[in-house]
Order: sequence, then C-alpha cells, then structure tokens
Amino acid sequence: MKYIFSLFLILCSFCGHSQNIPDKWALLIGISKYPKNSTCNWGDLAGHKSVDSTLSVLSRKGFSGEKIMTVTDAQATKQGIETAFANLTRQINPGAVVYVYFSMHGQQILDDNNDEGPDNLDECLIPFDCPLYSEKKDKCPFPDDYNGSRHLRDDEIGELLTSLRKKMGSAGQVMLVMDACHAGTGTRNTSGKDNNPLAPFRLDNVVPVETHNVGASSSSWAPMISFFAQLPNVETTDQDFTNIVLKVLNESSEKTTYEDFFQKVQTKVSNLGSYITPTHEDAGNLYKTPMLGGGIKGYMERIAVKKWLNQGEVKIGLGTFSSVFANTELEFFNSKDKLIATGKVSKSYPNEAYIDITPRNIPEKEFIGAWGRISKWVVADEPLLLKIEGFIPDVVKKNLSDNQNFIFNDTATIRIREGKYSLLVIRKSDTLYDTLFTISKSKEESEIAVELSNYLLNFQRQETFRTIEYEDTTLRVSWKLIPMEKGCKRIENTDSSTDYTTNEYHFAEGQYFGVEITNNTKNDGVYFTLMDFPATQHTKLESMILLPDFVKGNTTTDYFLAKGATWSSKDICWKITPPLGKERLRLFTSTKPIQNLQQAVQMRSSTRVLEQIDLADRYNVSDIYLNIKTKKN
Repeated sequence: MKYIFSLFLILCSFCGHSQNIPDKWALLIGISKYPKNSTCNWGDLAGHKSVDSTLSVLSRKGFSGEKIMTVTDAQATKQGIETAFANLTRQINPGAVVYVYFSMHGQQILDDNNDEGPDNLDECLIPFDCPLYSEKKDKCPFPDDYNGSRHLRDDEIGELLTSLRKKMGSAGQVMLVMDACHAGTGTRNTSGKDNNPLAPFRLDNVVPVETHNVGASSSSWAPMISFFAQLPNVETTDQDFTNIVLKVLNESSEKTTYEDFFQKVQTKVSNLGSYITPTHEDAGNLYKTPMLGGGIKGYMERIAVKKWLNQGEVKIGLGTFSSVFANTELEFFNSKDKLIATGKVSKSYPNEAYIDITPRNIPEKEFIGAWGRISKWVVADEPLLLKIEGFIPDVVKKNLSDNQNFIFNDTATIRIREGKYSLLVIRKSDTLYDTLFTISKSKEESEIAVELSNYLLNFQRQETFRTIEYEDTTLRVSWKLIPMEKGCKRIENTDSSTDYTTNEYHFAEGQYFGVEITNNTKNDGVYFTLMDFPATQHTKLESMILLPDFVKGNTTTDYFLAKGATWSSKDICWKITPPLGKERLRLFTSTKPIQNLQQAVQMRSSTRVLEQIDLADRYNVSDIYLNIKTKKN
C-alpha cells in the first residue's frame, strides 16, 4: 500500500530494514600497583583507577555490567590476561562489538621473528608478574634466569585479538584503546619528563614467541580500530590520555563515528598543551563508521525509577509501547553511577513496567536519584518458537539458541530450512508453507547469523504489535475508511464494499482510500496513531505508521481530537498495492500522546532513543481489516 499526500510522494521513511543495537562486550585491563619485592620495582600507575572510570562510562553508554570484564593489579599476570581473552572469546557470539582497554607499563624487547623493521624491537606490555629491568639503574640488574617469557609482546597481543576477531566474524567490531608506554605507543604523561627511563630488554636468552602470521587479516574477521598516544619512555600516575578518551566517549552518541571520536581526542589533547600525540590504526575501514556499530548510547538512555514500591520491586515509566515486555532485564545505578541492583520485568503495561530487583533488601533511600538501563531486551511476551530443518551452521544455531527471544521446538510453525543455495525462513500454516525470508549461503556464517537473528526479531516484534490487545470502553472512538480517487478527493460511487459486522473493507488493487475518525468520548480529548500491518511479513513488508504524518514533520501531539470532534482525510490518502490478502489497520488511541510506538514496532536502529512515556491509564486499540483483491479488468 502506498502513502499519498498532496504532492503524491510515496512514504518510505519507515519501511527500511533496520538493525539491532549490537551485543556489546568490554575487556578492561589495568595495573596500579606492581609487587614490591625489592628495590627494583615498577612504579605505581593509575591503571586500576582507569579501569574503574572506564567501567563507569561504558555502563552509562549502554554496556551491561555482566558483559564488562575487568582484570586489575594482581589478576593481571600474563596468564591472567591470556585467560581473560580466552573467556571473552568463548562467550561472545558473531556480530558482537568489543571494547578492549589496556592501562599499564610498557617496554621494548628484542624481536624474535624479524617483523619489526630496522629497530628489531617488539613493543611489550608489562603484566603484574613481569620483573623490572633497566640498564640505567645499577641496582636493578636483570635476573640471570629470566628469558622474557612474562613480557606480553605485541605479537602475542595480536594473537589474542586475532582469535577474538575470528570468533566475532565480519559483522563484529573491535575498538582497542591502549594507555601504556611502548604499547603501540601510549602514555599518560603530558609533561614530557622522562620519569622512568627504561632501556629495551636485550638479553641473549630471550625465548622466541611462537606466532602465526599475526599481521594477517581476513574479510571474515571482525574489523578492528586502535587508539593510542605516542611518547615512548614516559610513565607517571597521571591519566591524561585515558581521561580525554573517556570524556569524548561520554559525550558520544550512536551517531558518533570513529573519525569524530579521534578528532575530538586530538582537539582536547591540543587544548591541554600536551606532548602526547594521539594516533590510530584502522584494520577494516571503520574510520568513518559509527563507533561500535552504533551501539554507543546517547544521554537520553537513562530510565528514571518512577516509584520504589517495596523492598524488591520498583516501577519505571516504560512499557510495551516502548518494547519493554515481561522478562526484560535491567541494571540500576545510584546517583553516583554505581551499580546497585539488577532486575527483571514481572509485569508490563503500555506505559509502565514493574521490576523485581536483586538483591531484594535494598532500602528505599538507595533508589533516590537512581536510574536504570536495559541490559537484555525481550521483544514479546512469549519467545518465538523455531524449528531447524536440514543442516544449519553451528555458528547460526548458537547465535539463535543464546538469544532469550527464541526457543527451539519441534512443533514450531516458523521453520529455518536448508535450501540448495540459501537458508529459508518458512511459516507453516495447515498444509501450506509460506517463504518469509531467504539468506544466501555464500555469505560468511557470522553474517548469516546476525542477519537471520535480526529478521526473526523483527518478525516477532511485528507479530506482537499486530495482535496486541488494549481496551478501555470509556474511550469511544469510531472510525471508517473512505473511498477516494487519485489526488485524495472523496468519491461517493465505488465498487468497494464493506462488511460492518466484521469491520472488513474490500478494495481492489489501484484504488485509493482515506480515513475518518470521530471522538465520541464523554469528557476527554484523545490522541491517535494509525498503523498498517501488511498481509504477509516478507523482508521489506514492515508495518508502517500512517498517522502521524512524519513526512510533513508532524508529531504525535499534532493528532488530537477534542470531545465530539472528527478528523477526516483531506490532502492525505493511501493507494492499494500488492501484496494481496487481508491487511490489518490498527488505531491506537490514548488520553496522552504515544511517543515511542514507531520505534517499538520496528527493529531498534542505531538512532533509537528511549524516551520516558507518560501515558494516562486509558488507552484503546481497534482494528479495521482491508481485504485487497486483484484489479478488475
């Protein structure tokens, strides 16, 4: 169906397929205090504090606490760092985005595989258990039995990141920030003073690190972009580079590109009068794309706690009209942005949701000024049942099985079937099978996993809003379809017919119609939103907001009917186009405007912003069915 107004433009603003906000993970590694075993010790830094600060900012920008892994001080031995990478690689799914951060000492070490050019030196990070060596300090001779095995070389870091990128696939992204001397290179200090001059580690008994073409890359791996600062041999307890990065990150939104981010970092460093030089390396043409796949949330993403009900339960001002359904999971932070509780939605209504929190014994005063954020989305009251038919790649199956919105069930009507050249999403109805969606098997498995998951989430969300029921009989709003001709002029004689007992209108392909809506409510005005749900749900047939007229810049507040008033199409109408079958038109009415219905019914895109909905307790949904038949000759 086409949307026509006075200039006969076609509405397509809301029919594109948008993407999910990506699954975001972070690995934060920092050391403040190295062991003090002798007079030869690494100096104290602010790495642990930097990790805490980064965790706080990432939490505010939409990262779930359970997906932020931290490794600090004594945990950050070489083995501890390698184990953390292995744990992260095991847990993530294809299409995820990962923020990796290092804050610790750095040093150079003799290259062992001839990949470092004229200086023949590898850059290294200094784990917690790595001993200090400096030729300029007579009191710190290097242990005779040490062979360099506890230095974490750039080759080894490359191996860890490569394993991660392979698991994430081409649909993922890695953003790496390093704040360490010689770490590619990075520093915290802006004074230019050489506080801890360290000579490169050049001993004859260096053990070669076995690496496997760490400089290689592949289009099937997650692209990666790295940020660091150049000024070797400078170590202090300052956090200038990290603080600037976090300040810019905190000011970023889902639209901020890596280029925007880097330019702002450069500007702030320049304004600081710093000697450090911010640098970036882009392995995947990410520079002009949104940071972390558009997964950085803006300032409006905090959800205020509307009411503390009792120990163990709170209420928020978001509900099903914002895609907040039962079993949606949240995290709650106090006024100082410290995580104080987690929760799960127990009941959800159009304008509000009730959350059971853990731990349950948190006093009311802890929630003064508290805010929440959604950590795990659920797009419907019930998970979508799926059945696998034929061979499906393990990566694809795991991506679906790990998603709380899907359950595998042999009786499911939605089938994922192996075809000769593609995977198909099939809907079984009695003895009929309807192909809803296809994905070419020539794509990378990680791409297939993400694309399939996004489609199924979209399908599930639209099915929810296609059938969701809200009724308040005190909101008495009547409406009907009006036959029109091209140019949106009302016509009286038409071959369309109406069955008023079933609220079903019959139109032929090529005809036009408008709407007439009357508010018969006794004492209240009402706001209204009109949506169209197509007869089938193929890839490009998403539901659409017909009213308000967003193309003309209207908002939900512009579509208001006073008591006894009627709104009628004048310069706006819709043309009947395929697919054929029975479409459902749904009129949502309420005593306060519904702000988020458009975003709720579509896939969450990178530009999605959550707003608090403040609806009255009165709302209603009514339907008209549009039976579309072939055009008569």
